[in-house]
Amino acid sequence: MRRKNTSAGCTNPLRVGFGPLFVAALIQVSVAAKAEKVDSVTLENGNVVTGEIKQLDQGKLKYSTDSLGTVFIEWDEITSLTGKAYYRVETAGGRFYLGSIEPGPGSGTLLVREKGRPVQLAADDVVRIRTIKAGFRDKVDSTLAAGYSYAKSSEVEEFTLAYSATMITERHRIDLNLSGRTTDDGEDTTSQWLGSGDFRRWRQDRNYWLATASAEQNDELGVDLRVLAGGGFGRRFWQTNKSKIAAEAGPVINHTENADGRTDTELELLLRGNWEIFVHDTPKRKLDTTLALFPGLTEAGEYRTVFDITFRQELIEDFFWDLRFYHQYDSEVSDENASNSDYGVNTALGFEF
Repeated sequence: MRRKNTSAGCTNPLRVGFGPLFVAALIQVSVAAKAEKVDSVTLENGNVVTGEIKQLDQGKLKYSTDSLGTVFIEWDEITSLTGKAYYRVETAGGRFYLGSIEPGPGSGTLLVREKGRPVQLAADDVVRIRTIKAGFRDKVDSTLAAGYSYAKSSEVEEFTLAYSATMITERHRIDLNLSGRTTDDGEDTTSQWLGSGDFRRWRQDRNYWLATASAEQNDELGVDLRVLAGGGFGRRFWQTNKSKIAAEAGPVINHTENADGRTDTELELLLRGNWEIFVHDTPKRKLDTTLALFPGLTEAGEYRTVFDITFRQELIEDFFWDLRFYHQYDSEVSDENASNSDYGVNTALGFEF
């Protein structure tokens, strides 16, 4: 109703004092700007909020409004949802549907209009909503974190830096992670850095295909460069708006250049599991645990493990604090001066964008 009144006022050039062409241009710009936010959310208290659906993930709907800016609404506080764009709606069972969103015929339901055919879903069963027809930037979620520590008693200082980005499209998910750590104890300086990428293609259930690649350097393990590439199969065994559990397996090629000059190229088996727990009440919290095992296929008896557990606490909106424990083990290192394991605890401050 407000848009209609505004347009009617602008169509009279005598009232605004500008030429008809300029007035028409203003009308088009105004209508286009407002047309972007034509979705609606009905809350438990009966309030209806007009805006634009960005995404639903981890139990919170990211919603853009003109008056309040971008807000996060608890999914269980929403009684009705209308979205005019093109969405990917995923259920706890792993099935996904593509189309616009309408209120369902009964309480606690919604409709996804897929190719003109309405599909009724229980709202409690919906765990993820993504806008498909959006710009590249809207498809990518990123975090950047940095940490620094210094102990006068041991004269050890450490600096860490980590960046991660996730892009989810209609049938794919791409994860990019970059991290580095430098430690100086006053006599020696050691470093470790890792760059990795995972590509997942969803199937119409909780299963998916996986392609993975990484490059790593670790002075503690005597690794100048380790390049890993391979793929396989994965399954999300459990996913709700509060937690998810997934596991992956497949062959990978491991090419390692060691600090002593020796070069190895081996075939390994990737076995990786991930468990995430989310707490959505303000402040938001998240526990992310990953364990990867790499048993040797061409070198029987050799194996590597990578364990990482990170607790994230939101301090203010989009600004967080991380506490992380990591551990890596290699049963066979070529450099006699290198250690079989590398582990530690670090903290960092970061933000999401």
